[in-house]
Amino acid sequence: MIALLCLAFYLASTSPLIYWRDSVEFAMIGHNLDIGHPAGSPTFSMFAKLLDFFPFGAVCFRATLFSVFCAVGAMTVLAFILFRLAQAFKLDTVKSFLGSLTAVSALAFSPAFFDWTVAPEVYSAQVLAVFVVLALAFELNIGEHRGGADRRLLFLAGLILGLGCGVHMGTGLLAPGLAWALIMPNRSLRKLREMSIFGLFVLIGFSVYIYLPIRSATQPVFDQGNPQSWPLFLMHITGSRYSEIIHSFPWPRIFHNLRALAEHFSGQLTLPVIPLAVFGLLFAAKRSPHYIIAIFLFVLGHLYLYVKDWEKAFGYIPVFALAALLAGMGVVAAIHFLRGKRRFFDARIGVAACALFAALLFSFQAERAIMERSHAAHDLAHNHMRALLDSLPHDALYVSHQDANSYTIFYAQSVERYREDVVHIQRAFLPLPEYVAQRYPFIDWTNYDPGKPYGVYEFLLANREKHEPFWDYGWETRPDVPTEGIFPYGFIWRVDEKSAGAPATDDHVYEKYFSYNEAQMEHHPYDFTAREVYARRFSLLAKYFYDRRMFGDADRAINHALEIRPDFGQFYAQLGIVQSAQKMKDQAWLNGVLATQLEPMNEQNWNYRALFALRNDDSDDAAASYEKSLTFNRWQSGPAASLAEILVSRGQYAPAQSRARDARKGAKTDDEMLRADNALARALVGLNRCAEALPILESIRSRNSGNETTAKLLDFCRQKLK
Repeated sequence: MIALLCLAFYLASTSPLIYWRDSVEFAMIGHNLDIGHPAGSPTFSMFAKLLDFFPFGAVCFRATLFSVFCAVGAMTVLAFILFRLAQAFKLDTVKSFLGSLTAVSALAFSPAFFDWTVAPEVYSAQVLAVFVVLALAFELNIGEHRGGADRRLLFLAGLILGLGCGVHMGTGLLAPGLAWALIMPNRSLRKLREMSIFGLFVLIGFSVYIYLPIRSATQPVFDQGNPQSWPLFLMHITGSRYSEIIHSFPWPRIFHNLRALAEHFSGQLTLPVIPLAVFGLLFAAKRSPHYIIAIFLFVLGHLYLYVKDWEKAFGYIPVFALAALLAGMGVVAAIHFLRGKRRFFDARIGVAACALFAALLFSFQAERAIMERSHAAHDLAHNHMRALLDSLPHDALYVSHQDANSYTIFYAQSVERYREDVVHIQRAFLPLPEYVAQRYPFIDWTNYDPGKPYGVYEFLLANREKHEPFWDYGWETRPDVPTEGIFPYGFIWRVDEKSAGAPATDDHVYEKYFSYNEAQMEHHPYDFTAREVYARRFSLLAKYFYDRRMFGDADRAINHALEIRPDFGQFYAQLGIVQSAQKMKDQAWLNGVLATQLEPMNEQNWNYRALFALRNDDSDDAAASYEKSLTFNRWQSGPAASLAEILVSRGQYAPAQSRARDARKGAKTDDEMLRADNALARALVGLNRCAEALPILESIRSRNSGNETTAKLLDFCRQKLK
């Protein structure tokens, strides 16, 4: 009954059209059987494809049904686990219902879980897999106490665990905790044979990933990572492009995110649920210490993936699911405890209190979800998709980059068959000339050289007679298209010949196609993505004007971005950059301070604050800001070299040479290495270590012969060593 209520609420709140972020991608891969972002989610693709055959609703709605049904299934299994626990305590039907109601109410309508259940996403399917494995673990333990666990349940759990990895690769990091809960509390299963067969069934479930190279070889519409070869396949399923985040340990950021996670529990599950979860944890510890180890491994595995770079609540949905289960266990244990205290007071009062709490929790969580977070009227992502295509001329060539643009265009053309005349190329394909030539044979790829500076720009101009080119401007890291060769065009950028003049205004294009979405944001208060996407557009516009030294226009654009997202620290840092260029040094530094206050974990904000402080002749604040930034990422070459230079100017040579060595290790360009070497050589000379400084100075002199300071230091060291 609880699950049916959840189903009704979910269906009433489901977005009938596409939603933002990865949900557009998941709606598409469920329809086209495409290859999603690492690790590919093949289990999601194939099961969502089954629902795609439903004869009602839009394609995106059918993909959302997979999330909805998985969430309902997860709530059913959660209720079943707690019902079985209540049965073990021989509670009557009404009392056994309370633990289930509490746990389901806490999780089913928690903001993060609810948001990504009423849109196509993998989290509810991941939680379903976790709960099924935990239900089987509980059944195994019951069987163990009755004479021996049924090992077939263990093998079934292994199969589901492997398939769960095909939903979300993060499930693999939860596997040690789940495997411990399945095997270790049961003596009869702690045998090499049983554990080996369990591992084999996990591999059988995991073999769903074989789908990726097979499907990729057929050139699907959307093929992230192109995992046809063994190296590309391994890179895709291991998420190697995220390895710098996953396998790093920025402890200040980790501690900050842990504090944020602690605050999320009360916001997601409500504050009264927390002590119940603690009580449930104590109950699990009493039942078997192995459960505590399993919980520890489960939480540790999930945090290893997310806590390095994640403070938003929806990244921790599996942890909230575990906490909800523990809260339900706490209710069951509390009722059992009260039942044994009839000698001192009427236990019916305590049970009634538990029942009232569960009912109020369900009402509060459900009302909050429906009233504040319903996606039923959401159309911003779909409107944005149509506006992008409607703003482009016939047969345009559009190179996309940002997710909000790329995913939506792929979806529009491959699923809705809308504006298929527009040639859409994702920017990630451009460094692969053979691949794009095969994928887009009707485009002239003659003389295309992506390794040549601005080779992409020349290619786009060469094709403009047949396909007018457009570019998705971003925080450019490659010399693909010069700033002077692009011009604002609605939400994106038109590519044309370089011009020294001012770019033509695109206000009429933006106003005609995109202003409606910006105006509608107030009607979707839960939708932070819309604000992020549109604020970013004006942030990029500000960067574009700044690169062209049009500082007044840049100031207006970044202030517009702040009107949309006044809480985003990076925009204040960007405003400070513009103000610094306008010689407004005090205002720039104040905005740098505000940026670090709003986003204290963003190292770039600290770098900009340090830069503004230096321009304001405040070396103390600059040094402190660089120190703060380098605590998050020690190997930032530029900030490390800047801090070394400040320390050298103060005569603090020992810490200066340490920072200069960090700058050398982090250097990615010849200029960065030259600057780091300069700082290191000056620090070593200050420490009277001329023997070490001499070869560095000679190397600097060979690369930059006109530097008088280097020449003087070189002469000094040579004289010193005579």
